[in-house]
Amino acid sequence: GRQAIGAVLLTWLAGMAAGTGVTLWHFGWRGGAFSSPEWRGSEGAAFLRQHEPDGTLYSNQPAVVYLLTGLAARDLPSEVLSPDVPTWERRVVENQARGGRSYIVWWKSFPRTHIYTLDELSPLVTLEPVADLKDATVVRVGR
Repeated sequence: GRQAIGAVLLTWLAGMAAGTGVTLWHFGWRGGAFSSPEWRGSEGAAFLRQHEPDGTLYSNQPAVVYLLTGLAARDLPSEVLSPDVPTWERRVVENQARGGRSYIVWWKSFPRTHIYTLDELSPLVTLEPVADLKDATVVRVGR
C-alpha cells in the first residue's frame, strides 16, 4: 500500500520536475510572452520608441505599450469596463481644448471583443493615420 503510493508520488514528482525544467529552459532560451523574439522585434514598439508621441496614448493593450516601450497608455473605451465611449470622447475633447494631442496604438494580434475597434470609434472622432506597421497601427485622434 504505502510503497505503491510512494512510487506513484515519486513518479508524479519526477514528471512535474521534468516538465518544469523544459519550460524553464524554453523561457530562458527563447523568452516568454512579451520577452519572446517576436515581441522584442516588434515594429510597433520600435516605432513608438523612435517616434514617441507628443500626447496621450490610448491602446487596446496598454500593458503591452508599457512593457515594450516604457510609455504609459490608457484603455480604449469598452462595452464592459471603464471608460465608456462618452467618457473617453469627453477626455479626448477636453485634452484637445487644452492644446493636447491623443493617439491610439492598436495591436493587431490582440483582438479583445469588448474593446471598441478603430472602425467603431471613427464615426465619433477623426482618426488620422500615423503608421500602419506589421503588428500595430498608430493613429492621431482629432475632432
